[in-house]
Amino acid sequence: MNGLESRLLPGGRVPRRGGAGRGRLPPSAWSLIFSNILPLAGVLFWDWDAFSLLLLFWMENVVIGVIHIFRLALAEGGSRAERYGRFFLIPFFAVHYGLFTFVHGVFVLALCGPDSPLRGGSGAGFNPMDLPYIVLSRLREGGFGAALAVLAASHMFSFVSDYILKGEYKAARAKDLMVRPYGRVVALHLAILGGGILAVFMGSPLWILVLLVLFKTLLDLKAHLKERRLLGSPPGGASAASMGRGSGADTHALS
Repeated sequence: MNGLESRLLPGGRVPRRGGAGRGRLPPSAWSLIFSNILPLAGVLFWDWDAFSLLLLFWMENVVIGVIHIFRLALAEGGSRAERYGRFFLIPFFAVHYGLFTFVHGVFVLALCGPDSPLRGGSGAGFNPMDLPYIVLSRLREGGFGAALAVLAASHMFSFVSDYILKGEYKAARAKDLMVRPYGRVVALHLAILGGGILAVFMGSPLWILVLLVLFKTLLDLKAHLKERRLLGSPPGGASAASMGRGSGADTHALS
């Protein structure tokens, strides 16, 4: 009897088993994997180089920042003051993240762009304000706009399916969401930029570009699953809304 009681959840409920186990990836994770693997088509069929990949991943950061503004606007976790305070955080985040992302893009352009010394250029013609023009010109190249659209669709799918429909926004606190994209950008793109610089220096060989895409996919997946746990929507688990009904302590997971 004691063995049975030890397996019961609070309230006498029996834990579920089967297909909805903890090890099962949510649909948004599979969407993320597919969208991250898709740039391999650019490498294999459209002759993308390391700069093309890095620029695509940088543009993905821009998409994440735009979606994050809506995440902040919908966040209902925390005190009443926190919920009202999110509307002051949104413009601050938009300006600060925008500048942060622009500077990051300038580094990508300077270190790996067409005039980079690593690619045999002189660097004398480098102009940070060329970044928007280069982005627009790349969007017209083969498959680049499509790859960005798929990445954006993947992030939108996660926003709708996890954050809204699973009720993650009910436990999300604006002050915690405020800093979350920065961790992803710094951790992910320091590693990616390092690999990209190496790829540029080596002349963008196919094998290192493939490894770059796979490495970025693994890091992105790890960050995605960690965020689901922090917001109360673990893989195969209950939604934040249902967890919140079971225990008030779950709303403090982001503290």
